[in-house]
Amino acid sequence: MPFAFHYAARSDVGMVRSNNEDSGYAGPHLLAMADGMGGHAGGDVASSTVVAALVGLDGEALSGRDAGQALLDRIHAAVQQALGSEQVKRIWIEHGARVELESRADFANFIARETERWSRIAKAANVQME
Repeated sequence: MPFAFHYAARSDVGMVRSNNEDSGYAGPHLLAMADGMGGHAGGDVASSTVVAALVGLDGEALSGRDAGQALLDRIHAAVQQALGSEQVKRIWIEHGARVELESRADFANFIARETERWSRIAKAANVQME
C-alpha cells in the first residue's frame, strides 16, 4: 500500500540570536534540516553546504539501505568540502579546533560512535520517542 507524507518546514531565529544559521529543504521526496552552530562563525555556511549536498537526492529512487549510504556519502563529502575551505579552517582554528580531513570509513565510524553515545545518554535520561 502506498503512503505519503505531507509536511512543511520552518526555522526560527529564537530568543538569543539576531540571525538564523539554520538551512532547510522540503522537496517532494526529501526533507532535510541542518542546524547552524549555535552562533559560532560560519554556522550558516556549514548548514547550507550540507543541505545543498543533499538536495540532489530528492529525485533519486533509493532503497532504505542505499538511501542511508547515499546520505552519509553526501554529508561526508560536504563536511570534507567545508573543512577544505580556507575560510572554514581559519574559523575553526581561531576557536581552538584542529581541522583534519578524514576518510569515508573514519566518518562512518564517527557516526556509529556518536549514535551509540547519544543512544546511551537518551536511555539514561529516559527520553521517550514520540
